[in-house]
Amino acid sequence: MNGRTAAILVVILMALIAAVVLTSPKAGGTGVGRVVPLVEVPASQIGGVSVTDAEGHTVTVAGDPSWDGWMVREEREGAEESVWPASETTRSAGVRVLGNATYSTAPRQTLHASDRTEVTVRSADGRRLVVFGYNQNHALGGKVPAWVVPQTDAQIERELANFLSLESLLAWRDSAVLPGLDAGAVTISIDREGDLLSLRRVGSSWGVELPVVEPADGTRVQEILDGLVAARSERFVEDKPEREIVTLMVEAGPSGDRRRYTAVIDTSSLVADVMLFKTDGETTTQVARASMRVPAEFVELLDLDVTDIVSRVSVSTPASEVAALTLGWSGRELARTSSGWATSEDESAAESWLDLLTKRVADEVALSAGEAEEVGTIELAGFGDLAMGSLRVGVGDGMLWVARDRVWRGYRAQDDDLVRLGVR
Repeated sequence: MNGRTAAILVVILMALIAAVVLTSPKAGGTGVGRVVPLVEVPASQIGGVSVTDAEGHTVTVAGDPSWDGWMVREEREGAEESVWPASETTRSAGVRVLGNATYSTAPRQTLHASDRTEVTVRSADGRRLVVFGYNQNHALGGKVPAWVVPQTDAQIERELANFLSLESLLAWRDSAVLPGLDAGAVTISIDREGDLLSLRRVGSSWGVELPVVEPADGTRVQEILDGLVAARSERFVEDKPEREIVTLMVEAGPSGDRRRYTAVIDTSSLVADVMLFKTDGETTTQVARASMRVPAEFVELLDLDVTDIVSRVSVSTPASEVAALTLGWSGRELARTSSGWATSEDESAAESWLDLLTKRVADEVALSAGEAEEVGTIELAGFGDLAMGSLRVGVGDGMLWVARDRVWRGYRAQDDDLVRLGVR
């Protein structure tokens, strides 16, 4: 081989080497720069995401059958675990972001474990879909260095890294003070340092159970329930209520599958410790707990006593079901016969009383009739001599007062009203 031939072969060899170098993938594996879906399943099949930082602080958002929805779980060393329902709106938007997220393969890089965040995405049935890590502190040009298990070096958009941060996942928590509560509530109890007000749904109506047994004003109860459903926390905190405590307990749902909400509120600091329970058959389990700051309007909503909530009508029975009234102070009995009231005078007095007791809304409600003079009682009876209870009657300062148990209902009355009712 002469020198000219050798030179030609060297040139050809160098060209081949150059071609191999230029066409070979860079260090880090094949397909550097390819855009790859982060999760290769539809958004509807994503069941949860978990993020852990270098210090072991973990936030997990995932489906939880104990509350029939997704929960946000925060775990930190030395701190009590926090669990709270996720907002359905935020969860729905979040899985769509995950379903559309991508990463691009990148040259091999060094990611220091000291400042690395790890992310795990799971399917609805708990299977691990992808595990990857990223290093937010080494972001460059809008890209964040990352790695995908098992050995893929990658980059993700800074916006995706922000979306998958601990703070971002914590923002998935439902801001409702009583998440999931709706018009299906069956009990409401408010305890202000031993001063207890307890309400219970009876069919389509509400009744007061404590401190007295009385029909409740349905419109007023609905206002309270609407306020409880609409209440939103201002922010989640780590403080606990310390003084000026009011405790709220609400139950909702059928007896065998009931949710219970218990909120202990410091009315001075507006910090509430809220616990959520689920009853399955005879077993009640706490499923979530969080501390939050609540708006002043929420605390004001609970500033109630029995006179705010009882019905302002003295007798809930329809007038047509009352067969007789006995005016105890005079011994006069007003009774229906087969053809109507016994006399026209009885009819006038009876209809006046029934209109006042069963239809008229009281002008005032109080636990005492004040300086009013108690004149006697009215006994009510239904058909078949069915006893329907007794009402106390008092008069004073232009008011006629009627009471069953401890609640007095006051009606403005002139002298001719009292005469027509047989009180004067």
